[in-house]
Amino acid sequence: MKIGCHEVYWCMAALLLLNATGSSGQGERVALPDKLPDHPRLLLSAEEIANLKALRAQDPWAAEIIGSIISSAEGWLGRDIEVTPGERHRAYTGPARDLALAYQFTDDVRFARQAAAMLLAYADLAPTLKRSGSSGLLTDSTLREGNPATDLAWAYDLIYHAGVLSEAQKRRIEDDLLRRIALVSGHGCHHRNSSNWRSWGLVCLAAGGFATGDRDLIDEAINGVYDPARESYLYGFSQQVAHSFFADGTFWERSIGYTYYTLRPLSIVAEMAARSGIDLWTREWPGLRERPPGGAHDDFGAPGPRSIRYALDALLYRAFPDMSCARVADSGSRAITSSVRLFDAAYRHIPDPKYAWLIWRGHAGKAAALAGWRVWQPDGRMAGEVDEMVAHGGRSSFRLRSESAANRAALYQQVSVEPGRAYRFSIWVRTDQVAGGSCNVRLNSGDEAFYTQSIDGTNDWTQLACDFTVPDGAHDVGIHCFLAHASGTCWYDDAALVDAAGKPVRITNAGFESSGDPHRRGTSLWDLLYAVPDLPEGHFSFAEDAQIGLTGRHINGCTLFPDGGFALLRGDGDNPEATCLELTYGPYGSGHDHPDKLHVTLYGQGRIVAPDAGSWGYDNPMHLTWANQTIAHNTVTIDEVAQHPQGTSNSIWASERGGKLSAGELVFFHPGETFKAVRASCDNAYEGVLLDRLLVLLNPFVVDVYRVVCDQERQIDWAWHAYGTAESELAGEAAGGALGEARGYSHIDSLLLGDVSDAPWRVRWSTDERGLLMEQLSAGMGQGIVGTEPSRDGPRACAIARRQADATVFITLFEPYTERPTLGSFEQLDGMPDGIQGLRIAHAGGIDTLLLRGEPGPIEAAGVKTEGWAAWVRHGRDGALIAADRAGTGPLTVDGRSVRPSSDTITIPLVALL
Repeated sequence: MKIGCHEVYWCMAALLLLNATGSSGQGERVALPDKLPDHPRLLLSAEEIANLKALRAQDPWAAEIIGSIISSAEGWLGRDIEVTPGERHRAYTGPARDLALAYQFTDDVRFARQAAAMLLAYADLAPTLKRSGSSGLLTDSTLREGNPATDLAWAYDLIYHAGVLSEAQKRRIEDDLLRRIALVSGHGCHHRNSSNWRSWGLVCLAAGGFATGDRDLIDEAINGVYDPARESYLYGFSQQVAHSFFADGTFWERSIGYTYYTLRPLSIVAEMAARSGIDLWTREWPGLRERPPGGAHDDFGAPGPRSIRYALDALLYRAFPDMSCARVADSGSRAITSSVRLFDAAYRHIPDPKYAWLIWRGHAGKAAALAGWRVWQPDGRMAGEVDEMVAHGGRSSFRLRSESAANRAALYQQVSVEPGRAYRFSIWVRTDQVAGGSCNVRLNSGDEAFYTQSIDGTNDWTQLACDFTVPDGAHDVGIHCFLAHASGTCWYDDAALVDAAGKPVRITNAGFESSGDPHRRGTSLWDLLYAVPDLPEGHFSFAEDAQIGLTGRHINGCTLFPDGGFALLRGDGDNPEATCLELTYGPYGSGHDHPDKLHVTLYGQGRIVAPDAGSWGYDNPMHLTWANQTIAHNTVTIDEVAQHPQGTSNSIWASERGGKLSAGELVFFHPGETFKAVRASCDNAYEGVLLDRLLVLLNPFVVDVYRVVCDQERQIDWAWHAYGTAESELAGEAAGGALGEARGYSHIDSLLLGDVSDAPWRVRWSTDERGLLMEQLSAGMGQGIVGTEPSRDGPRACAIARRQADATVFITLFEPYTERPTLGSFEQLDGMPDGIQGLRIAHAGGIDTLLLRGEPGPIEAAGVKTEGWAAWVRHGRDGALIAADRAGTGPLTVDGRSVRPSSDTITIPLVALL
């Protein structure tokens, strides 16, 4: 039986009514206002629109953005609006928004009429569409429905009082379109709780609710609702903040990329709520203390309040000094500054100096405030900026510069065109020593792609061109100006698009002129909405101690996230050249996590030198066979099988089942002034195996002591992956083919294998003038393996130490360096008392002695006396004591002299420190 649109609405609304009657509420509820403000109220109020119109007259930056919106809208005037019943369609959603905005900025009712025609076409279409398997209506999933839902709701909100819609037409748009999207893709989202999917579902609910004034939809978006059919509490904004973000601000999926991807829809909901007098930005909720019906996890953390601010703060402290970040789990994010728009929006409500500092840093790191264009970097990292010294015409061009043939980047803009019409695109390009790949332009329209000719080498200004016909049903063309898989430099300038009659089609900023904005603000609609005028420079420093959320700690430049399970050691506060590292050991964060317990990302000499495997894209077979395999990470693999829960699973979404967890535990965290150390262990990554890793940072050196204890003899592979080409003096031979047939292993080749049982093993990775030294002490057994590996951002090579044993310890030193290492020697000390392991590092700054224990206890050796897990002493070349510290609880004496430890050692649950 086919259910009519109004029956759908009232059937679904009955579920929402359960919450109003008090059934199964979860957490503290947010009260809704008795009356919503008048339209417009979704993402711009009438006062804000008036302010933007005034700003347009005063600020060239605002005038360029608003002019671009109006120009885009003008291209849609007079066009026929065609949709096919039963076929998903979203091509008019963005244009409807732009038309409605153009109406508000110009008071030209023609824009409102065309926006209304689009809304009514969708109101006719929506009832003919079936819910997709992933809860999409206009699109194929909730994830993709959030943006068009926002565009349509906002368009309706902006033209509500334009006089172009009758009351009957308004009811059609509200009931047949906006409420339907909200209920199908929002309420009906198949992810019910702690999920990025559910957060995008909240956008559908909030957009429909605030645009139509439907209090039930608004209530579910903010407070959630119990669904008896699914026996689950469907999370609202409140539950997402109170449960999905831990007490230290970590998002439970543990990926920085998915943290941003979840905060983005939550920020949209918060902005919609703000204009109706509901403050979600600064509000605090009591953290949930038990799993709601149908809940995804039991990671509750410390009792106490939760706030979206905790998550924003946590992002800052997950960064290295250059604001890059470890790509742990399914994350493509390379830098915390990549999504400053989120902090732009937050700063308007939370004027924290840290956020202002990050916004400035993010804008300063942009290629330029380049109206109309953005730089897309699918592979590697490339420098891009407006070049006012080189131009084909006008004042400037845009320059892309690549240092590696592994890099791929493009300037991108989407331009409105008409289906079935022929066009010619052209652009001028200049190249300098482009090698390995080429420059060309790809034009995407509908499901088709069109290409200009390619150019490489060194060339003066050359015109690239392409004739194409827009496929039926397509309404735009995506222009991608590539420097692809090449090293070298290219400049793009003077783009043009004309139809078959020679009539120009507007490309925003076709001459690649900088906006000249001193704030280097972005030039999109969202930048117009959220960028803060006269933003102060703000302040943030890793050198200053801080608390993150309830339980996160930042001391002496080092950060601990005890609930998320991350520890960052930074060698010298804000110094971008200092050595730093991040250890991941925490709970398994859904199918988006990786089997990478005790993985380390290493940073040094201004960049990440030993990375995580990151994300390869879910449709790419490499995601399963490489990125989701333990051997692709800087940790230990047992018997060539990935850690639990991936194991031998064929799914890229492998997750914990049947109560069997995969989570490490912190042993201790010591954020000393010079001696910085963290230790964690995990006994559930493999059945019958204990993994235990101690990392000591003595800038620029890192000492890694990785202990593995098995219930029987196993193959134990300790792996290290770094950028560059690797060289090693292995006493062995080169071997052809892959390292093995197992997943992950089959991608490692160009092998050099040799025996490393009798002497320390050295490997050097080199990239340009910078390098990384690894020296691993001999354990009297084992094989060393060096090979190349897959990479999407520059050459990488790996070193694998393989041992057959039931117990072993890998003791390794790393030094990132420029030109040459400063390490003199690294050795294990003989004659140590039982239970104590001694290591010595000789270097240009003196001699460091490390004394380590497996369990906390007395340490009395090499003139040191203390209690704890570890002690460190630095002497000068003349034998004079320079400094000392310990990770433990007892007093410290060196050569009979009392020494004050530089920091407390954190070993107990952070709840107790509140």
